[in-house]
Amino acid sequence: MKRVLKLLIKIILAGVLAVALINLWIIVSQHRYVKDLDEIKDMDCDCVLVLGAGVWGDEPSPLLRDRIIMGVRSFEAADADYILMTGDNLYDDYNEPAVMTDYAIRMGADGDKIRQDRYGLRTYDSMWRARNVFGCNKIIVVTQSYHISRALYIARGLGMEAYGVTSDLDWYGGNPWYFTREIAARVKEFFYMFVKPEARFPQ
Repeated sequence: MKRVLKLLIKIILAGVLAVALINLWIIVSQHRYVKDLDEIKDMDCDCVLVLGAGVWGDEPSPLLRDRIIMGVRSFEAADADYILMTGDNLYDDYNEPAVMTDYAIRMGADGDKIRQDRYGLRTYDSMWRARNVFGCNKIIVVTQSYHISRALYIARGLGMEAYGVTSDLDWYGGNPWYFTREIAARVKEFFYMFVKPEARFPQ
């Protein structure tokens, strides 16, 4: 019984260590690609990609609002062809990209310079579709700091030259949950990069 218990403890410790090392690797390896607005000034790229999050009716959640704000600022700083608003629009009564676009236009962004990806249901799908559907090779990704390393890891793993701008303009009520969930998500994406499956909606 003691041998079984010791073996179980070793397996658990090995698993915890593996999770910690994977997370550390993704964070450290992508840190160099996170830039501020001055560093992306006049950067030539295909798009500024703003990752979706929750919407409340016709308004973005605070977390998404700040992504949009920094997405518009990044577009104004860089030399990008357009802003790509990517999020969930599987159902008629829930449309993240449309809400994101409307908010950006209200900020003064040019609607003709905004494109929408309604099948950005998860970070991997958004990056895969940016590369394989929208034909992007060089992008600037906008999201919060807890999320940016995973987004860049996926984008670069799929063959894009990607840089990140963080959008931490506020403290969000779900922050501890976001950070906890991200630990598991990084492990999942680490193994995804060995397979690189198609997005759930590849077209």
